[in-house]
Amino acid sequence: MSDFGPQVHRTEVDGVPAYWADVPGKFTATLMFRVGTADEQLAGRGLTHLIEHLVMPAHARRLFDCNASVEETRTLFWAAGTEDEVATFLAETTARLSALPLERLEAERGILRTEEEGRRPSPYFVLLVEYFGARGFGVDAYPQYGVASATGEALTAWAARYFTSGNATLWLTGAPPAGLRLELPDGERRRAPAPEPVPARPAACYWGAGGGLTVAALVRRTFASNTTGWIFSDRVHHRLRYELGLSYSSASNYDRWTADDAFVTVWPDVQEGREQEGLEAMLGVLDDLADSGATADELEHVAASVRRTVADAAQANAYLDSDAFDELLGAEVITREDVVARQEALTIEEVAAGARALREAAVWVVPEAVKMPEGGPAPVPTESAERVDGRRYARRASRFWKRSPESIVLSDDAIALDLGDGRAIAVRFADCQALLVSEDGYRELIGQDGFRIWLATSEWKRGDEIVARVDEAVAADRRITSPS
Repeated sequence: MSDFGPQVHRTEVDGVPAYWADVPGKFTATLMFRVGTADEQLAGRGLTHLIEHLVMPAHARRLFDCNASVEETRTLFWAAGTEDEVATFLAETTARLSALPLERLEAERGILRTEEEGRRPSPYFVLLVEYFGARGFGVDAYPQYGVASATGEALTAWAARYFTSGNATLWLTGAPPAGLRLELPDGERRRAPAPEPVPARPAACYWGAGGGLTVAALVRRTFASNTTGWIFSDRVHHRLRYELGLSYSSASNYDRWTADDAFVTVWPDVQEGREQEGLEAMLGVLDDLADSGATADELEHVAASVRRTVADAAQANAYLDSDAFDELLGAEVITREDVVARQEALTIEEVAAGARALREAAVWVVPEAVKMPEGGPAPVPTESAERVDGRRYARRASRFWKRSPESIVLSDDAIALDLGDGRAIAVRFADCQALLVSEDGYRELIGQDGFRIWLATSEWKRGDEIVARVDEAVAADRRITSPS
């Protein structure tokens, strides 16, 4: 082992690029595929997760560790144990990917329903929807609508498209075992979808009565943006905890989504009731970083941390994973020596530029009681920019309202809820990402920008006519049957 950790080797196993290094500990391998939640259409949300569940062993009684997960742009299957155990796991996993065990479909549906019930709303999910709407990288914030109705044919077609030797990479903590086989069909590499933000930025959205102070930004994948995110989070933590005493910790992520894009997220655990102070402090920290950049001490601290991590054999798994993921994404695969050299070459001004880019791309999630300082990020839109002209339908009178100013507007290609105060929420039928349908006449349309329109036939004059037009206009593959 050198100052740059164990030597990394690249080879192939049954047509799959494989990275390996001699690393102490259990023999470990991770097989990854270039498919994730961002590839899914909202009405089919959960197909990849359902396949992942089908493919994993159908019992928990084993002598080695294994698991799987679905991220935004990749799906991973990993095992740690003896070489024979890991090789057997990979062979069986790939065989099941090539011929899905559909006899387990109903059982796995139930497991995913139980898992879904454990998901709770969070500021991060709010942020994803406000940033990306109801498509691409925003779908991760929504329920797994596609699980209930997914057919064996649809799952098999999805697996045949994405779970192929051409769309996979592998890493191992040792040379590939002589008998290792990956029984995958041929296929092409699938490019990661490009993130498509919805609102003008910087912007702010509001969530809940307290807590939930979060900021995120889509940035270019560079050493400067990664370092900027780390230093920003570090300064936020120091300011909020040690200077103001209103936070215990500050977490951050730098998620590599594509060869060119990363998503930076920072969220401190600010005391409830002191979020206004925390927000203003975070905005000030970001402004200072954008104006002056990092200090020489901060740059050296990050470089020293990188040098230590690179030399630590216990961290070799992370670098193997990085190399395999970068090849999967079509990004440059760089050596550990280059990682250190590029980190050490980073300048104060590059971090300042990175902070300005982060500030310009940021979306903030703040509690409802918080006020944005003058000149700060503007609220995200709460109405559609597009207006719909067409036939109007009035709301029926009820004990809740005798004369509502709201109306439904229907045109040939769109529907809008006119709120009666100059604002409206519109969904174009061609852009509808999901139509939730119940037998009692309830409909919910979700547009690609994340705006929703709820309809109940009983609430609108000629409500049956509205619902019939919606059912006719929205594509059948966007319909999701929901309980009444």
